Amino acid sequence: MLKPTAFGVTLGFFGFIICGGFMVASILTGFGKPLLDLLGPLHPWYSFSYIGALWMAVFHFIALYILGGLFVVVYNGLAKK
Repeated sequence: MLKPTAFGVTLGFFGFIICGGFMVASILTGFGKPLLDLLGPLHPWYSFSYIGALWMAVFHFIALYILGGLFVVVYNGLAKK
């Protein structure tokens, strides 16, 4: 049995690091700016700045925490059968 909270926090942490790190690297070097310009408007209150990078990292942490927890609940429910 997997634990939804632990899985959600782990997935959220990876999302936080990857998204925040990619945005900061893009701000510093310009690498990936076209991708962020394409995907950015899909996120609420997106801005290409350090505050925007922090917001996107927190946003992805919350989203992946919820999705990871739901995934584990469904997985555990199916694994019992």
